[in-house]
Amino acid sequence: MAPVDDSIMVEVVYALPERQLLVAVTLCAGATVSEAVERAGLPMLHPNIGAANGNVGIFGKRVPLDTVLQNGDRVENLPAAHRGSERGAPPARPEIKITCQATYRRLTCSFQR
Repeated sequence: MAPVDDSIMVEVVYALPERQLLVAVTLCAGATVSEAVERAGLPMLHPNIGAANGNVGIFGKRVPLDTVLQNGDRVENLPAAHRGSERGAPPARPEIKITCQATYRRLTCSFQR
């Protein structure tokens, strides 16, 4: 789905050792990393990400929460240290993709494995 007018579409990813959660969100142009994380609903699902935790990045590069996003960015949780990187590749984890579309009074989400 392509963004309309002055909106942007980004992906917000939260990876745990056993699974990865991916949420596609549409935001107004000029939206920040913090706004994307909040809109994706990740603080409700996992309290270790969000405004209280600055361990987020865009395409793996750590950025401040007030960084303005560009269309197509991928916001990711980043560990405080690269735990396990010396042990080799992380185990494969199933991906759950959630796509949400917000309208005036409705938020519609679809889930896909």
